[in-house]
Amino acid sequence: MKRIANNINALLAVILALVVVQMVGFIALRNPVRINLSGHTYYDLSEKTLRLLDELEYQVEVTVFFQEEHELYHDIDNLLDEYQYHSRNFNVTWIDPTRDLALTEQLVAKYGLTEAQVVVFDIGDKSKVVRLADMVDVRLEGREKIPVYEAFKGEQAFSSAIMELMEGKVPKVYFLAGHGERRVTDFDQLTGYSRLKTALLRDNMEIRELVLTGDGDIPEDADALVVAGPDKILSTAEVEIIEDFLNRSGRVMVLIDALKETGLEPMLRRWGVGLSSDPSHRASPSRRSRLRSSSRGRRARARRSCSSFSPSTPMRARRSAGKCCTPCPSTARPPKRAERWPSASRSSGPTCSRSSR
Repeated sequence: MKRIANNINALLAVILALVVVQMVGFIALRNPVRINLSGHTYYDLSEKTLRLLDELEYQVEVTVFFQEEHELYHDIDNLLDEYQYHSRNFNVTWIDPTRDLALTEQLVAKYGLTEAQVVVFDIGDKSKVVRLADMVDVRLEGREKIPVYEAFKGEQAFSSAIMELMEGKVPKVYFLAGHGERRVTDFDQLTGYSRLKTALLRDNMEIRELVLTGDGDIPEDADALVVAGPDKILSTAEVEIIEDFLNRSGRVMVLIDALKETGLEPMLRRWGVGLSSDPSHRASPSRRSRLRSSSRGRRARARRSCSSFSPSTPMRARRSAGKCCTPCPSTARPPKRAERWPSASRSSGPTCSRSSR
């Protein structure tokens, strides 16, 4: 009897151990936890995307039309894994257009696709196609115009598609072009606005460029217009088009370099925005020469000074231990800004100058 009891106890212990293992496996499967020990955060999602996934109440069906040999295949795969890890409402289906011909033809007819290498998001009866050009910045190199992928921006494109399907409408921001303005397609670190475009895309805004014509108009779907540092004077007809957009409760942001005539000044004055042409914030030639060299022939060190102003108070310079009182750029002067979001008003902010000690 004692031997039988021991055998029964051993059997019960084995059964209990199996039950515990099954329970631990079930809990781990339902509540996975990952720890990144590599130190790489390339595919980590931003806080905005994480909040979007936390608020996601709909089932998202993602169909990826990509060949496994494509250069961005693994980038998209790893990124979508992050989306699936943070949300259970994510279902991803991969289709190789060169192998799954029958299924590809069905989905091409369903979504009206005209190209491969796309990702389609479905929420209910609404769908959004994200093309390759939306996921990566491409630069053509050499005489053969070989495409070179510069920056992968899949997260901005995917999150914007999800938010558009959830909200139904995406704000459209137009950047004026044709007068030497700063371009959102320019990647130059000093003159390009490509980083601004990336930031706006991350906030689920659609960015487009706009060239005005004499008999044209600003599109009805424009939520805002940005005039970013034009080098040429706008025609009277173009200024009238912009002012008509303002009269229709449109939003306009104007960035103008100092001492630069743009043709927008009369319109801005009518809206209560005045631009000063006083170049006194710039160092004089004699001061610049003193900054370049000292009496001993050595280069002098210039301390930065910062002055903050508002429309109601005169300009006052403050120093604190030889450092700027507020953070400010150390490069050339910032452009003057005139904003109307939604109403035009005089902008204020810090200006920077250099002075020798």
